[in-house]
Amino acid sequence: MKDLRSQLQAAYGPAATPPPTATAPESPADDPLAQGILAEGAHLHSPWIERLQVLIRSLSAAPKLGDNRKLAHAQQVTAQVMRELKKVQRQGAAKELGKLRDDWLAQREKAAWAAVKLRFAERGLSEKAYRSLKQEGADPVAVLQRLGQVDPAELEAMGAARLKALLSP
Repeated sequence: MKDLRSQLQAAYGPAATPPPTATAPESPADDPLAQGILAEGAHLHSPWIERLQVLIRSLSAAPKLGDNRKLAHAQQVTAQVMRELKKVQRQGAAKELGKLRDDWLAQREKAAWAAVKLRFAERGLSEKAYRSLKQEGADPVAVLQRLGQVDPAELEAMGAARLKALLSP
């Protein structure tokens, strides 16, 4: 199977580097963080959160999910609900909730790495730097955010080590 860069070149021809003055900021429609599973509130409509809300209603000592349902808060509430379920001998429900959470987070991470790889290919960045970031265990969503903040012309001029240092936390 061809790598992504080869596929893109076959479909669209070789990538042309725009002049530095022609660089425009990305539109929100092009931002992968604003779409799909990577969007700010994407977790709110997942099977994981739906099941979490059902289990919260079934427990008397469960924490509340609240109106501010950020991803980190939902993960924290999930851990608390799982502990409460285990206390009342409902290990099956706790396992199910944990699996739903883990599956959703794995899908999100996979989508984020795919978006990072696409950005690297679009900008002609080193495959070595991409693999290095991924092997290091960097947060792909944070890497995507940093990629969007740096000028593409500046990124292309960096070596793999400097690029990795810039994009990793």
